[in-house]
Amino acid sequence: SLEGTLPTDLASLTALTKLSIFDNSFNGTLPKELGDMMAMEELFASSNKFVGSLPVELMQLTKLVLLDIDGNRLTGTIPSELGNLTDLEGIDVNSNLFTGTIPTEVGLLTSLTYLDVSKNAFDGTLPTELGQLTNMTELLLKSNSFTGILPTELGNLTSMTVFDISVNNLTGTLPTELGQWIGLESFLAYQNDFTGTLPTELGAWNILVDLSVNRNRLDGTVPTEFGRLGAMMTLDISMNALTGVLPTELSQLSDLVQFSFYQNNLTGSVNDILCLEGAEWDILEGDCSMDGSGQVEIECTCCTACCTFNESACI
Repeated sequence: SLEGTLPTDLASLTALTKLSIFDNSFNGTLPKELGDMMAMEELFASSNKFVGSLPVELMQLTKLVLLDIDGNRLTGTIPSELGNLTDLEGIDVNSNLFTGTIPTEVGLLTSLTYLDVSKNAFDGTLPTELGQLTNMTELLLKSNSFTGILPTELGNLTSMTVFDISVNNLTGTLPTELGQWIGLESFLAYQNDFTGTLPTELGAWNILVDLSVNRNRLDGTVPTEFGRLGAMMTLDISMNALTGVLPTELSQLSDLVQFSFYQNNLTGSVNDILCLEGAEWDILEGDCSMDGSGQVEIECTCCTACCTFNESACI
């Protein structure tokens, strides 16, 4: 329950390797004098009330391995000098008020395994230099204002386990190169403006647990290759422009307990695919409500909620 401003004379502790002040009520700015603590390897200042910009002087801490400043009220841009901190393995700046773009110099941080910039006001395109971070396992970019396409260079990040680009303004197609993420466990890309088809290459994600691409403009059919995603528990493809029938291969997803596919242009019956004996669904939502003409888009006797294509309500 510490509060007040952070004393600048902390900088006299020049041999300190770890500063942990998270979960307090410190306010004011982060002192630029912290940049004199050249032995610092870990800085944990999350969940406080810090304001102002990220001091460029912190970019002198070349031994820094972990930087965690999430859950504050920090503003301004991320300094390009971040590229000096080549020992960094983890960066967490989520839930602040940062603006501007992700500096291209982030591509110099080749030891980075974790990057979380979620819930800020970042904009612009994603730098292709992200594709140089081949040790990355978790890349979290949710709830910003990023635009443009997903760089194909992201396919180089073959150690990826968690990827979240949800709630942005991204366009273009989902790159086929992402199929190289064979260790991926969670892929969240909902509420963007992606177009094109669901790549068949995504069927290589055989330990994937969660796939959410709802609220985009994806079209084409659901790939039969999705039947290979045997570990998947949650699949949300709702509110797109997908067509055709659901592939019978989806019946092989024995761990799937949440599946939303409503507000698409899918047709046919899913009873022989999803309503098999012993199937237990926490969530199963499709366009199986009768429309004004007395027709249904999808026949589904085991759906937990039935929707109508042109209406947002499901019952």
